Amino acid sequence: MNNTLFILLFTLFIILSTADYFSKQVPCSGVRVRQRWGSLSSCERCRIARTFVRMKQYQDAWKTGSSTEKSSLYNLFVEVHANPWNSAAWHGTSFFLPAHKYFIWVLESALIWIAYNEGPKMSPPISQANACKITLPYWDWEMDYDYDKNDNIDSLSLSQLFDSNIIGSYKTGAVTDGRFTLQNWPTVSRTGYNPLSISTPPLDNTLKRYLNVEDIPLQYDTTQIANGIINRPKFADFTRWLEVGPHGIPHLLFGYQMKTMFSADDVVFFLHHSNIDRLWHIWADCHDYEKLSANELTNIQYTALNPTSGSKPKVDPVTNVIIPVGLHDTITYYWKLKNDSKIFPSDKWPTPADLWGMGTNDTPGWDGMYYRYGSDYLVNLKALQKKL
Repeated sequence: MNNTLFILLFTLFIILSTADYFSKQVPCSGVRVRQRWGSLSSCERCRIARTFVRMKQYQDAWKTGSSTEKSSLYNLFVEVHANPWNSAAWHGTSFFLPAHKYFIWVLESALIWIAYNEGPKMSPPISQANACKITLPYWDWEMDYDYDKNDNIDSLSLSQLFDSNIIGSYKTGAVTDGRFTLQNWPTVSRTGYNPLSISTPPLDNTLKRYLNVEDIPLQYDTTQIANGIINRPKFADFTRWLEVGPHGIPHLLFGYQMKTMFSADDVVFFLHHSNIDRLWHIWADCHDYEKLSANELTNIQYTALNPTSGSKPKVDPVTNVIIPVGLHDTITYYWKLKNDSKIFPSDKWPTPADLWGMGTNDTPGWDGMYYRYGSDYLVNLKALQKKL
């Protein structure tokens, strides 16, 4: 065997041995470049939406050690996010950004896996070549900020996110068009129809959205986001601001499922968190942290915070033990109470240190992580250009 072939085979072995559950089963390699939702063609958007729906329909035995108890692949992600042990640790602590980073990475891998294996059987089919091109887009809601509240034009109604064929029309209440209606997309959680009291009957599994900008307007434009990144060089200040403000407002705006821990019931959750992850990495780049190795991190780049605000720490839901959230503490990904899953096996749960960086071709990150964000208007703002 010549040296070149040996190196290629050895590299492939390393990548597959460190890849997540889905990535090691498909021959899709190289960097994943995530693009803004509005930059995708209608065919690309439709392909992703159809793959999400097929992922909802696809059932298998996901519990570790089980081969009979089958359930929806997409619903597993909803249940992992809503799991009380995970949700306590992932929100209101310094785990917020790294926990969701790994979560959406594996979701992205699952989308590729579904498209690669199920796509050729769908109508119209998705080729395996196109399946390997799928990445998780981001919704750049800062572009939908309303600069003139007095012009009687709701800028969010003009957002490229909404349409009647894919994500659904811009309206309050049940989603009745697009790919995510009740017929295709029964949610895990059951909600009522009163946006101010979603537990009031009648309850059902229809996806619903509030979208009342008079009550909850988007509060951050591109300049405010850029200033927020520039003026918060310490992780403690940045993660606290990002989670409560830029992250929290869209969840409240969508309401219903999106304002609960079952927020992943809406695919917009993943587009939103892709954007949050993007902003975290722009922050790292802005302050020249992106080239640091995990061993070089200090209290500036990651601070253990539990809670990130207030005085009441997050605790284990049963034992009331305070959750440790240090740089080398393990982030949990339980499924259905404290069950282990084949997708998030407990022996591969990462720490914040493991999840630092985005990976390179020669040195992929945790579970084969290697991704970037595409052409970005935000990093071209003059304020950020001076820092990058």
